Amino acid sequence: MEEQSNAYYVYRGGRTSSHGIGVGVHTVEVDRSVTFIEDDAFCRWRGLRCIRIPDTITRIDWCAFKHCTSLTSVTLPPSLTTIAENVFAHCTSLTDVKLPASLTSIHSYAFDGCTSLTDVTLPASLTSICSHAFEGCTSLVSVTLESKTTNGTASTFINTTMENSTDCFKKILVEAGFSRENPNDILNGQKTYQYSEEDCMYYNLNRWARTRGANGKLLVTAARKSLKWKYTKQIFTANMPAIYQIDSLSGLPLFMLAAAGPTSDIESVYNLLKEFPGSISFNESKLSENISSQSKRKRKRGC
Repeated sequence: MEEQSNAYYVYRGGRTSSHGIGVGVHTVEVDRSVTFIEDDAFCRWRGLRCIRIPDTITRIDWCAFKHCTSLTSVTLPPSLTTIAENVFAHCTSLTDVKLPASLTSIHSYAFDGCTSLTDVTLPASLTSICSHAFEGCTSLVSVTLESKTTNGTASTFINTTMENSTDCFKKILVEAGFSRENPNDILNGQKTYQYSEEDCMYYNLNRWARTRGANGKLLVTAARKSLKWKYTKQIFTANMPAIYQIDSLSGLPLFMLAAAGPTSDIESVYNLLKEFPGSISFNESKLSENISSQSKRKRKRGC
C-alpha cells in the first residue's frame, strides 16, 4: 500500500513505474519496512528530485531510478551492499552521489549517462565493480578510491583525473589493485576472465589478499594447491607484506614454509625466488634456537 500526497510519496515495496503514479512526485520516502528497492521501482519518474532511503535497505535492483532526470543528489544508506545494473542510468541532473562504507559491489552501467556527475569516491569496502559502471559520464573528471590503513582509518588510495573513456577507468581499477579474474577462482587455479564487455567485472584483489592472507595462510594455500606461476604471482604480489613475514615458531619466512609443501609447483617457487629474492631471508638466531630445542627433545627421547 503506497501513500501519495501531492508531490510526496511513500514507497512500501514492489514496482511502481507501471502504475502511472510517478507524475508530479518530487520527493520519495522509502518506508523502513522495506529491505530492498525492486527493479524499475521509480524508472522514468522524471520529476523526482529527492529520495530518502533508510538504513534497512541492503540492495537496489535493476533500473530502479533509471531516467530520473530531475534527481540531483543521492545519499545511500550505511546498510547498502549492492547497486545493480542501470540503477541510476541516465539521471542526467545527478551531481552528487555518496556511496556508503558498506558497499561491496557496483554492477554494469549503474551510473551510465549521468552526464552531470563530476567526481565520485569509491569506498574501501568495494570488492567488485564493472568497468562500465560510469560509462557515458562525460563530466566525470575525478575518481577517488579509499583504502583502510593498518590502524583502521580511511585514507585516499587513488585520486586521479579521469579522461572520458572506459579504458581510462579500467586503468584506474588495475592500478588500484583490481583484477578481471575472480580471486577465489585464482586460488583454485581456474581462469575466470570475463571476455564479454557487457559483464566486465573487476575484483579488488588487494582487499581479498589482505582478508584471506592473515598469518600467511593464503601463501601456504597457494603453494599447497600447486598453483601455476600465473596465479601464484597475482596472489603473492597482492599480499606482498606477508612474503617477508617470519614464522615465530621456526624463524623461517612464511614463503619458505609455503614453498616446502610436497605438492608445490617448482616453476612457481623458482619464479618467486627470482623476482622476490628478499623472501629467502630468515632469522638465523631464531632458527638456531629452534634447532637446538629440537635436538634436546630428541636426546631426551633417546633418539
